[in-house]
Amino acid sequence: MLDALLPLARLPSAMPMARQARGQQGERGFCYLTETVRSRSTPARTEECMRVLLAGVLVVAATVAQAHESKEPLPGGPIRERHELMERIGKQAKIIGDALKSGKLEPVGPAAAKIAEEAAKALPLFPEGSTHPRSRAKAEIWKEWPEFEKLMNQLVSDAKATADAGASGGDVGAAANKMFGHCKSCHDRFRLPEKK
Repeated sequence: MLDALLPLARLPSAMPMARQARGQQGERGFCYLTETVRSRSTPARTEECMRVLLAGVLVVAATVAQAHESKEPLPGGPIRERHELMERIGKQAKIIGDALKSGKLEPVGPAAAKIAEEAAKALPLFPEGSTHPRSRAKAEIWKEWPEFEKLMNQLVSDAKATADAGASGGDVGAAANKMFGHCKSCHDRFRLPEKK
């Protein structure tokens, strides 16, 4: 939508008129500027002011429309369900990361077990063609399904290994780093960047 406004951005600015108005009467603001423009109005100046005003209105409208679009909820069904599932996995991954940083490793096992449980539910939430403009799932998921399936199954087994390491006093750092490495591989290959 903003691309449509680019031709308007090339129009001459109304700033020289604003500076001229300030130079004569000091800082009086926009109302005085419009009075000054009207009193010295020529058809060309009036048209220029209208274009600048229209460009400003269109920029504001486009910004509001983009903000509204980014807050539009995901549709129900598998797209929303997998988004919520991935959010839950992300919260557990944060717990593990925070525990590893602090050296207090007790939460790692339970958090990794929850990741394994959630990740085991993920594949059915990716039926072929389940896309949406707000979804971060790339089309490559369905084009390269065996690889995607392999990485999701690897996440389940890595999370179980991390949970086992946490329960048995094993090397949770190494297990978690392996799990996070597979998460990153999947995200790099099959997830779109976050929309701002």
